[in-house]
Amino acid sequence: MTPARRQSQRYQFRVIGRFEAHLEGNENHVTVTVLAGPDWEHLSLCGTLTLTESEWETLYTGMERGMPGCVRVEAPNLASAKGI
Repeated sequence: MTPARRQSQRYQFRVIGRFEAHLEGNENHVTVTVLAGPDWEHLSLCGTLTLTESEWETLYTGMERGMPGCVRVEAPNLASAKGI
């Protein structure tokens, strides 16, 4: 995929929920739906991910750094833009 093509894609994550770990030593989790498309008006549902908070932070940070302006997070009822 060419850099121009990669930059033309948009990725949106919608935070479904955040779940506290119930076992000592386990991380909290976040569940998000993933949408992607050529622009913000034409996104398609790609699936749902459940990740630990550290996995989510790594994924979000890597995508935002690699494709600035092409990643968006919707986190209704959560305080931060990253959803965590």
